[in-house]
Amino acid sequence: KTITLESLLNSADVLEKLKSISGGNSNSNSRKRRNALTFGCAQGSTSRGDHCVECSAGYYAGDSCLPCPAGQYSDANGQISCKKCGDGLSTLGEAASKSSECIKVCEIPAVSNGESYPPTGYSVPEAATITLSCNSDYDLEYNQRDEVKCANQLPKCYRRCTVVAPSYVSNGLKEVVVGNSLISQ
Repeated sequence: KTITLESLLNSADVLEKLKSISGGNSNSNSRKRRNALTFGCAQGSTSRGDHCVECSAGYYAGDSCLPCPAGQYSDANGQISCKKCGDGLSTLGEAASKSSECIKVCEIPAVSNGESYPPTGYSVPEAATITLSCNSDYDLEYNQRDEVKCANQLPKCYRRCTVVAPSYVSNGLKEVVVGNSLISQ
């Protein structure tokens, strides 16, 4: 048996669906509704209720209009996929709508015994300034500033120690009393 488009549109199943959408009138001016219901939406569009919506730049059509993930962009409406940024480039977040949003970025690494602002895991433009703070009783490495340029490895926070007694040499080793501990160097 051959099914024609007309017989499909006139089938009881489709007519019942159209009646429920159009408030009981299957002959209303709802060609767009009928097309969205029966055939799906045009490429780059997604259904929203009883009609089709074209996805905006920065988004692509999937089950709904989805934002392009970090590292990708869509620079026009009605896209079905996103374009990848070039090698070594990424975006600072989702829904990028221009290729100029693809830049060299630095993902902020963890700071041992401390924290950073913006926090670990955030992406910032390459060489952006990061503020570091160490946990209580910790200090940054000797001569390090608390504001540094983003890099794959940030300065470390070390436990603060205070020398409470002068150092002396014993058994050929230099020993320093720190708190209640004796450290050989």
